[in-house]
Amino acid sequence: MDLPQAERLDWVGALHGPDEVLRPWLNRVLGSAAGLSTEDFLSPPAWQGEPLDAFAAGDQIGPYRLESLLGEGGMGRVWRASCGVDGPAREVALKLPHGELLAGPFRARFKRERDVLA
Repeated sequence: MDLPQAERLDWVGALHGPDEVLRPWLNRVLGSAAGLSTEDFLSPPAWQGEPLDAFAAGDQIGPYRLESLLGEGGMGRVWRASCGVDGPAREVALKLPHGELLAGPFRARFKRERDVLA
């Protein structure tokens, strides 16, 4: 990211040895980061309101009641939740995507993950 955008792909192309395996991944990442720079890296985000994924234990999400946070990753947070609607009460792991990932290619990826887990 320290290189000017025009030089980044040349830099990736020059990788050799064990770093060569990173070429496809870096090309995708740098291609999607076109126009980004490191200058604003530590700047606060443009969104100044309440985070879109600010859930708390006790919140109701559809038929699920959030009990406790189990973990967090790049795509979202996983909650221990309970569900007693339309059948016997049961505990589930409920993954809620980060708010900024609710559109575009991330939405399709999240749906694919849901289908695999189902």
